[in-house]
Order: sequence, then structure tokens, then C-alpha cells
Amino acid sequence: MRPLFRQILPTLRRELGLPLVVAAVMSAGAGTAHADTDGPDPAFLATTEPIYYEHHATYFWHHQWRWHDTSGWHAYDNEPALLADRRRSAPPVRWSYASAGAHGSGGHAHRR
Repeated sequence: MRPLFRQILPTLRRELGLPLVVAAVMSAGAGTAHADTDGPDPAFLATTEPIYYEHHATYFWHHQWRWHDTSGWHAYDNEPALLADRRRSAPPVRWSYASAGAHGSGGHAHRR
């Protein structure tokens, strides 16, 4: 737990009650997000398998996890622990639609 949070925890508990304090502590470690206009390129989206997090198809783009909703593209200011673990243990899958070889027919998707 962060030092500042430890200092204000007794006041929060007294003023807000235990259920709200528990909710605040649980959400303190979650990543925060900001709106962003720079989303992944269409070619990246077409060739990358998304990771579903908080009900969004999330993509690791330019060293940040990004997702899209009705208000545009968003990125986490702090990488959520679950996504960080996923990125380290099983990076997002990229697909290639290039020809399989000189004699290949092409047009088939292959994992990279």
C-alpha cells in the first residue's frame, strides 16, 4: 500500500465507512486511462489478436495498451498488472497474410 494512502486510510474509514474504503483500496492498483486520438494502424488491427480486458478489445501499441469505444481511442497511463503479466508471459499474436513461399498460393493467414 502506498505511504500517503496509509496516512489517509483511517480518515477515509471514519468518513466513508468500510465498504467504500474497500472499493477504493481495490481500485488503487488498477490502471488509469486517458483519451487519445492516436490509435493503432488498420494494418496492425487486422493482423493482431486483441487481449480482452475490462470488456474491451485491447491492443499493445507503441508501448501502451489501447482500446477503442464510442468516444475514441484510450490508453492506460499505468499498465494494469493483468495486462503486464499477459504481455510478459504470452505476447499478443500477430498474423501474416503474406505468401507462404514462391510456390505458395498466398492469401492464407499464418501466425508469426
